[in-house]
Amino acid sequence: MINKVLIFAASRQPFVFLRGLLHRSIIAATYFDIRATIVGPGIKIMPGTRIFHRVTIKAYSYIGYGCLVSPGTVVGRYASVGNKVILGGGDHGKGSTVLSSKLSGSRFERRNAKQSTIIGEDCWLGNGCIVRSDVSLGRGSIIGMGAVVLCSTEPYSVYVGVPAKKKETRLTQEEIQQVENSKWWELAPATATKMLNK
Repeated sequence: MINKVLIFAASRQPFVFLRGLLHRSIIAATYFDIRATIVGPGIKIMPGTRIFHRVTIKAYSYIGYGCLVSPGTVVGRYASVGNKVILGGGDHGKGSTVLSSKLSGSRFERRNAKQSTIIGEDCWLGNGCIVRSDVSLGRGSIIGMGAVVLCSTEPYSVYVGVPAKKKETRLTQEEIQQVENSKWWELAPATATKMLNK
């Protein structure tokens, strides 16, 4: 099975696949813009996903099948993005007299060029969720399956629904402080595991 995935990925975009291997990562994305940035090892991007320019993907993150990662998105270390997730883009605005992208295309592009979508470290995004452009997900956030995130989220919190609302804080204040002090996400997996299991 692994060999079939490797052959499929290599046949789609050989340069990108090799670039992933050089970073000790597996990039099997259907489309991966050459201007996207890979920061660190251990990244895994599954088939069917499209990664556009001005995207940064950091170490040990996972992006599932069939996702759309729009320009200006930063995926933090150890983030886990489920299948068919949309990150950023598509913010047309409502202030224009004309909404057609055929007539206002350059204004639309300039507007989106200024926006960014930040997925914090160790976030988990459930299948089919959508994160609006110009939104930041706090470290350790969980976004429920199918949720539509229109506003930035608090760290270590669970958000569900359409539009997404905070359901709960998933850790106590004491636990949050311990996690923050540890800065485990800056470490390699083996070292982080040892630290967290003490």
